Amino acid sequence: MTMPPAGYPEPYYAPGWNVAPPKRTDGLSIAALVTGLLGLGPVAIGLGIGGLARTKRNGSGGRGMAWAGIILGAIGTVVAIVLGVLALAVANATRPLPATVKAPEGVFAGRLVVGNCVGTVAADGLIRNIQVVPCGTAHQAQVVATGSLPESTVSGTSTPSQRPLDDRTAQFCSATLDPQVNPSAPVTAQHRAAGVRVVAWSPSPAGWQLGDRQALCLAYLPGGGLTGSFIDGSVTLPSR
Repeated sequence: MTMPPAGYPEPYYAPGWNVAPPKRTDGLSIAALVTGLLGLGPVAIGLGIGGLARTKRNGSGGRGMAWAGIILGAIGTVVAIVLGVLALAVANATRPLPATVKAPEGVFAGRLVVGNCVGTVAADGLIRNIQVVPCGTAHQAQVVATGSLPESTVSGTSTPSQRPLDDRTAQFCSATLDPQVNPSAPVTAQHRAAGVRVVAWSPSPAGWQLGDRQALCLAYLPGGGLTGSFIDGSVTLPSR
């Protein structure tokens, strides 16, 4: 060790010459980014806001992570809300109806159950714009039987045609509602003699591929004017 020459001041090293230690990254900011990436929207937003406040207070790093967590959290929250609304809409559009309704309601065929009364039936036989009405009001048809078609209905083909679906549904309805085979069938021989017909509604090929297996059998009066229900025997046919 050597001493500085006489008359010279001792060496002095300013603290600023030293390398400053790196900023510590805030834990809340890191957590905000991670939860944002995981799609935990509200959690990410809360952690991000907390991270911003803490980095501002103590000067720690991670503000960018906190903002990223807030943004990702907001996006995730919006996506979750949209998906929730869509899921609720799909559930409402596909859940079965009650057997009796209190007011007219437009529905998809897949929601129909035994007992539902249908206001009008398209003359061309196409199933569209199904209006379910209270059976105490005038209507043209009523669902009197339902069943699930077996997978063998369209076996051997990945893209079914309408014909086998229609044929199998018609067979099911005929067997289920034939008064000679089923004496307790809701559509009696007297009803048929008065003009009531049994019509069969089958799934479409597109519906079959989406999992629709429901066969619907309806008691149908071409001129309409039915009141009451075939199911409980209260049906009344109009005077001709």
